[in-house]
Amino acid sequence: MRTSSLSEPIRDLRRWAVIFRVWALVGVAALVFAFPGLVAAGTPLYPSDNERLGFGVTKGIENYDVSSLHAGWYVNWGTAPAAAHPAGMEFAQIIRVSNTGYSPNGSTLMSIIDRSPGSLWLIGNEPDCPYQDNTLPDNYARVYHDAYIAIKGRDPTAQVAIGGIVQATPLRMQWVDAAWNAYQTRYGQAMPVDVWNIHAFVLREVRQGHGVECRPAGATEAGEWGSGIPPGLTANCGQWVAIDGLDRMDLFQQQIVRFRTWMRDHGQQNKQLIVSEYGILFNAELGYGYERVRDYMLGTFDYFLGARDTGLGYPADDYHLVQRWAWYSLDDDNFVWGTTYGALMNPKTRALYPLGYDFARYAAGLMTAYADLQPVALHTSTPAAIPYGDTGVVRIELEVRNQGNTASAASQVRFWDGVPDQGGVLLGTAALPVVPSRYSGTATARLDWSVAASGQHQITLQIDPTNQVRESREDNNLLTVTLDFGAVNLTAGAANWGLEHGPLRAGEATQIRLSPITIMVSQPSPPTAGLTITPPPYRATWYDGDPAAGGQVIASQVMPAPSQFGACQAVPAQTWSPVITGKRSLWLVVELDNGAPETTLNDNRATAPVPATTDLWLIQARQEGVPLVEPGVQADVQLSFQVANAGTLAPGQPVQVGLWAGVERVGPALAHVGLSASGAWTEPLTWPGLEVGGHPFLAVVDPDNVTSESNEGNNELLGTAVVARYRNYVPVYFGARPRATYLPLPVIPAAYWR
Repeated sequence: MRTSSLSEPIRDLRRWAVIFRVWALVGVAALVFAFPGLVAAGTPLYPSDNERLGFGVTKGIENYDVSSLHAGWYVNWGTAPAAAHPAGMEFAQIIRVSNTGYSPNGSTLMSIIDRSPGSLWLIGNEPDCPYQDNTLPDNYARVYHDAYIAIKGRDPTAQVAIGGIVQATPLRMQWVDAAWNAYQTRYGQAMPVDVWNIHAFVLREVRQGHGVECRPAGATEAGEWGSGIPPGLTANCGQWVAIDGLDRMDLFQQQIVRFRTWMRDHGQQNKQLIVSEYGILFNAELGYGYERVRDYMLGTFDYFLGARDTGLGYPADDYHLVQRWAWYSLDDDNFVWGTTYGALMNPKTRALYPLGYDFARYAAGLMTAYADLQPVALHTSTPAAIPYGDTGVVRIELEVRNQGNTASAASQVRFWDGVPDQGGVLLGTAALPVVPSRYSGTATARLDWSVAASGQHQITLQIDPTNQVRESREDNNLLTVTLDFGAVNLTAGAANWGLEHGPLRAGEATQIRLSPITIMVSQPSPPTAGLTITPPPYRATWYDGDPAAGGQVIASQVMPAPSQFGACQAVPAQTWSPVITGKRSLWLVVELDNGAPETTLNDNRATAPVPATTDLWLIQARQEGVPLVEPGVQADVQLSFQVANAGTLAPGQPVQVGLWAGVERVGPALAHVGLSASGAWTEPLTWPGLEVGGHPFLAVVDPDNVTSESNEGNNELLGTAVVARYRNYVPVYFGARPRATYLPLPVIPAAYWR
């Protein structure tokens, strides 16, 4: 926080400094009485209370040896893709905001997020301050939403906090309310905040040009220094703080309680509150010498550690009001002008200032050694590629970190297939070496597992199952992940499969050639990263008839694995010589030879019909000339019948044609052997003893149904044989009719032909 410059001389600073020192001593004594045991024991959230303490650094933390300060975290008012973590300190990222957006953003921000998983992100730095991010509440709601979505969408483990307002005064709480309400109005839900964050300076709030107007009665100062008026608010005056009042503990404590009360009233009590910046900005020339700054700093530390309230505090932290805080600053020892004593280290010599020694002694008194083992990531690999469905070795490696401040003892990791207390199978136990303290490295436990490479497995890793390591938390030692061997599918190119054959005759063996067929082995979903799964061999089996309906195996062949998933290869042609008896279908079925499951079996089959059907067809009946006789005289009529086979299967028995006049059969049945597929046959027949007139008849092919046919509707013809007295030509109709409609036909009288 930087303020506007002082605008008038300062009077009687020494007198006010003495008064403050007396007041501070009384205040600290009262605080100790109100909160006995100020050096509180750690909580599960902060097992070692020194880790609550932090600071802001202005010139790069890599320039300093901060290990002696024993602090737990720091900020630098920016972001870092590969933040330093000296002495195990956590780094809080700060994204800067404005009325138009936030920075960094886009791919730059994504890169930082990727390299900093699980970080704390503060969205803005004093967006309520005209001298810092200076953002209207409505705009802040929009910018916060966009930044929150970008960060959490990339790293769900990240924690996102609002930008710290300068101080939680009544005036600035109006800005917080406006931003909160704007978010609710714009997005229809409460602002999602993982961690609440404020600054806790004690400063004057005056709009430029209104110093005299804002000055309380009796005050002689009219300076317009301080934090200004938040953007979007119409007030000209807010909190009035005298130059000698930057270390007023009453105002400091009031804003902490005020903000916690607001959190409770807005359903946010069960979240952390941090103070990411506060301190004494003014210099010794204005009355803030070393001792005064020291007393204020240590007094605030005591307050932060001791202030608890079951009605306001964070339940997971033993109801502390504030979870951690950052002093301003590590290395800014010349704030605006004059000699300031708020810095912990000299930026030139890089040595501790007296205030730094005070900070270090206080933090050291809070240190508690602890370990906290946590799973970081599971890495899987295959020392040798495994064909899908075959048994091979999968190497499972669990990377473990220690979030504690002390290296852990060596321990073990148990590997389970499934959940331990829900029927999981223990795969084995691996040694876990010593895990160094936070940000100092990780350790790995490794297990080689022999497993059939198909399907999915829920792998559970159990760190330190026998409690060899004393930890601050035991509830974060499990990790369950899904190990997926991916999916495989065989596809038969059924559209291009067919067969070839020679002449077909019922009851005789015929060679049938089944054409080659293209098979593709695909991988619809990939395996878990690190697993090398290759295509397996598969089996092709040919069937006479539908295999699901009892079809008989013709042949079976194991095909070698293709070179890669997605590659096609041809199953070779097959030759088969069955005895043909009628229509049948041939099938090809492909399946993984090791029996591993596939995505679907619906595309594993191809079928082709053998068109072995007979269709006898009585094409026509023809009379060869018309005999001329006198009435009462009989003559012979010469008829011929043409028969064809419209099917593909030659009948195995002789084909017969019968002739009927009324209900009487005329002469013997005509017979022909070897009526081939698509062949035709013409046979003559003499009908004797006919007198003058028309003589209807019915001709039928295969009258006794000796041959099985695909079509029986074209086996009959109706006709009329003619004997005449004179050479008069009359139309004669020979028409086909179904056998089922056959009726005796009357003989046309001879007089008709005279």
